[in-house]
Amino acid sequence: MKKSPPGFSLVEVTIALGIIAFCVISVFGLLPSGMRSVKEANDRRNAVEIMNTVAGDLLSRSSWSTNPNHLSGVFTNIRVDQAAEPILTLTEDGQQTGDLKYKMRVAITPPTPEKSGVAKLSVVWPAAASYVGTNSPSGWTNAQGVVKTVIFFNQ
Repeated sequence: MKKSPPGFSLVEVTIALGIIAFCVISVFGLLPSGMRSVKEANDRRNAVEIMNTVAGDLLSRSSWSTNPNHLSGVFTNIRVDQAAEPILTLTEDGQQTGDLKYKMRVAITPPTPEKSGVAKLSVVWPAAASYVGTNSPSGWTNAQGVVKTVIFFNQ
């Protein structure tokens, strides 16, 4: 009886290459959805950071009597009066100049001695989104994502 030389046959090598090719193609097929998930997570994180900055400025106010119509801190251009609910266009780090990617809507009712103040904040991306009020479930059209919060605060 003749012994076969050590090694793999052509059939075994072909099957192994087929299995490896199937695995590699599957991994490459998952990359686009993984990258999309990472982008969505970054957008949401940036929006929450912007919202936290505004909330921090709002909650760190020492008095509403000295400058009742504007926030202090980073967002000094946000007006507090009920007539104007500003919609600001912002960059990823909350600045108002540069690559504008987000929009933020701020509606603030200042506190009184009898009642807490209320701030309704929403950050949306991309910046091309439009605020339509109650005409859509989120309040925005053409939005890929929205982050909203309501803050109650005292004087």
